[in-house]
Amino acid sequence: MKSDETITHIGSYDAKTRFSALLDRVERGEEIVITRHNMPVARLIPEGPARNARAARAAVANLTKIRQALTGQPGRLSAADIRALREETRR
Repeated sequence: MKSDETITHIGSYDAKTRFSALLDRVERGEEIVITRHNMPVARLIPEGPARNARAARAAVANLTKIRQALTGQPGRLSAADIRALREETRR
């Protein structure tokens, strides 16, 4: 198995023999790509809330990067910052 940032790639034979453990990992929010001869053929992704939470964390991280690029200020975004950025894009 090799791991990118948050996505794990695993060969089909290993996936078959470790399927239950892979489901446990996906249940905890991890994304698994199953490969055949090093080519992606399938993707196991969390269902429902775990998937939504991961997407929300990624969106906040992207907004934080945008804020830092625009203002030069690192750190977390407040709710007011997020609303202001959203309103700016609507204009």
